[in-house]
Amino acid sequence: MIKEKTRYYWLDILKILACFFVIINHVGGYVLTGSGNNIGTNLFYSVNFAICKMGVPLFIMISGYLLLTRNSSFKDMLKKIYRIVIPLILLSLAYWIMYNGDSSKSLLSFFPALFSKSIILPYWYLYMLIGLYLVTPFIQKMVKNFKLVDYRAFIIICLLIPSCLPIISEYLPISFNVNFTIALLPICIGYYVAGLYLSQIDLNKKNRNIAYLCLFVPIILFILSIYLPYLINGEKSLALDSYALLTTALPSLSLFYLIRYYFENKQIKVVPAKVLTEVSMTTFGVYLFHWFIINKAYNLTEFIFDFNPYIGVIVLEILIFVICSLVTYILRKIPIVKKFL
Repeated sequence: MIKEKTRYYWLDILKILACFFVIINHVGGYVLTGSGNNIGTNLFYSVNFAICKMGVPLFIMISGYLLLTRNSSFKDMLKKIYRIVIPLILLSLAYWIMYNGDSSKSLLSFFPALFSKSIILPYWYLYMLIGLYLVTPFIQKMVKNFKLVDYRAFIIICLLIPSCLPIISEYLPISFNVNFTIALLPICIGYYVAGLYLSQIDLNKKNRNIAYLCLFVPIILFILSIYLPYLINGEKSLALDSYALLTTALPSLSLFYLIRYYFENKQIKVVPAKVLTEVSMTTFGVYLFHWFIINKAYNLTEFIFDFNPYIGVIVLEILIFVICSLVTYILRKIPIVKKFL
């Protein structure tokens, strides 16, 4: 069982990485804006795009690891949902007013839009997280008596097989009957349970080597799937653009394990540990706020893009993370705000 007062620094590292991957996902394309559509920038874009897709799966696995060892009531989960819904509504409303005006007609159409779609593009994840929280008490009971072999079977059936079928259909003249996959649990639950499983398996060199293989081979294939079509016909293929495909699932599972392998038992000095903790605690705020400042941050770094677009996009990503992290850190000093960030 997870001890409530124990600080797991490897989880902090994973949260920071996941958050930064999300920023890369939404910013990486600016290198094309800054330097045009050429071989070099497309290769750079392809590498960034293949790596950053691990952000959402890592977040889900971290949540699964933290929540599935507990006995949560629906009341507990409703409190967590409340802490998501309030910032979701307020920030979505702010964004809606910014781009649609604050007239009565515009405001009347806000709530129907909020229910039907993600008003702020990255917030689709929050809708999924609300659903995960609702079913968490059931999943907790389900995995309570799981053995390692049960975890492995569950992950294969509910994550690896469903994430593989669309890739087969994309590249081979084979289609699969949806009545098969419709009976399986959603892939996000596969990630959710995988976070708990990966926290329990042995830390040894054999598993580490398998993790390295499952990390790099799918990422290389992902990069090639984007870049080769550009070399052939001048158009990028985003056929594998999904957190729910095997080319993202395997690297995500592997990176989760590797960070645990190298950092779970590593002693971290007091000052770096404190910094790591503080930055980790701002990641939800960074996720919430980064979409608001991307264009403004780009305007600040545009002169760097004129000098070198590759350096420019890296500086832009770091700048967005730092600004949002500082804003969140300051806001967390306000007690009523802290509970939502």
